[in-house]
Amino acid sequence: MTGNKTLFIKPNHLGTSIPELSAEIVRVNKSKNIETTLILDNNVLVTMERIVKNGNKWSSALESDLNNLLELLKNCPPYSICLSPAFALNEMPPQRAQSARDAYELFCEKHLPTFVDTPNSTNSSYDGVNENYGFNDLSIRSQKVLSITYLNFLYLNYIYHFFKGAPLEKFKAYVDLLDKKVDLLSATELEIAKYCFCDITKIKDKSTTDFVKNIRNNSVKITEYKKNPRLPKSLAEFQKIAFNAASDIHLLHVVNAMDGRYLDGIKQDCWVATLDKKLASFSNFFHQLSIDGELQPYSISSAPKLIQEQEYWDLAHEYFSLKSISRREHYLSSSIDFDKLLRIIDDAILQTAQAFENISNS
Repeated sequence: MTGNKTLFIKPNHLGTSIPELSAEIVRVNKSKNIETTLILDNNVLVTMERIVKNGNKWSSALESDLNNLLELLKNCPPYSICLSPAFALNEMPPQRAQSARDAYELFCEKHLPTFVDTPNSTNSSYDGVNENYGFNDLSIRSQKVLSITYLNFLYLNYIYHFFKGAPLEKFKAYVDLLDKKVDLLSATELEIAKYCFCDITKIKDKSTTDFVKNIRNNSVKITEYKKNPRLPKSLAEFQKIAFNAASDIHLLHVVNAMDGRYLDGIKQDCWVATLDKKLASFSNFFHQLSIDGELQPYSISSAPKLIQEQEYWDLAHEYFSLKSISRREHYLSSSIDFDKLLRIIDDAILQTAQAFENISNS
């Protein structure tokens, strides 16, 4: 056993306690004609593929990080929960996706023969590039879907690594850049930015500092680079960090969009199965509000007490709130031009490339 386990995320809830997926919840859902859908993150599929390539043995599956996932599924009534690998497959390089889908089917055939893919899924055939998969390898349609979140993380990394200033100055610069370039302020990404820019050097509580570092590592991952150890080692690495972070947050957005909706007349209860502790940690402190199973158009943040006590935290929240209020009339009367956003992404990457060049020449 590795000591790790599969984590089950419900990215929307009331906030009084963290929801935990269990066989009992699945049974109750089935009795109410509610379908439980478990969306598999790509790290789950990669683990399944590794087990299959190593002989697809029962012992390998039981000793893996998927042990508790298997236990949960086997305790559920037959055909009471649907597994959905489609989102994860779309995140992978196409050739890898084909291999992962084949392995997923072999894994389920051996270890979960009574479980099925989601009823509306399609057995797509994947081919194409196998490595260095990123935003530009997506279809234009997929690029447009991810464009806002991707831009948010491109600019977050740009300000974090290249803008010189105090934490509040960095946060304001990030908000202003989004306001000017993207013309849209996303509460989720701005909440992440608040943690990325806050100063934790004087906080002695390890649980608080680890909490902030986990969020940073998933958003502005720091790797060594020549004169500046805060910079990613290359522009490609910079883009990869932004793409991976955007994909994680997009996954949570997708689950929230699906949850509570009706598919073929059946209400959906959607969860994420992942091995990513950072993603689970983020969804625990920042989540969509859900009351009595009904999704609300609001999000809730549960920041650690030592973070909330910082003057920076209040001032950053105030700046974002005032900016949002001032933009409200414009937001209600405007529409999103996704073709324009793709051009802005190109400009952001060129801007970052120039910043890298200036560092190299200094």
